[in-house]
Amino acid sequence: MTADDPRLPHRVRFYIGFLFLLGAIALGQAVVGWNSPDVFKFAGFLAIAVLSCGVRFSVPAVAHPLSLSLLFALSAWSSSLDRRR
Repeated sequence: MTADDPRLPHRVRFYIGFLFLLGAIALGQAVVGWNSPDVFKFAGFLAIAVLSCGVRFSVPAVAHPLSLSLLFALSAWSSSLDRRR
């Protein structure tokens, strides 16, 4: 490719733009119909999720570091198993 050629073909750009538009429409519909009984609790969970998404920790038996979000997901999953009994 030269500097004059576009990086992506026009069909690919159109496809990405179309998917972006569909995602924006779906997000808009979800936001319009959203209702939270406890906005402060939601904001707290959102802040924890945003802050923990970039944190990684090392486990001795695992070759690569794991995300802290995985720890939250596993704890939520295990607590849901306790409620089923």
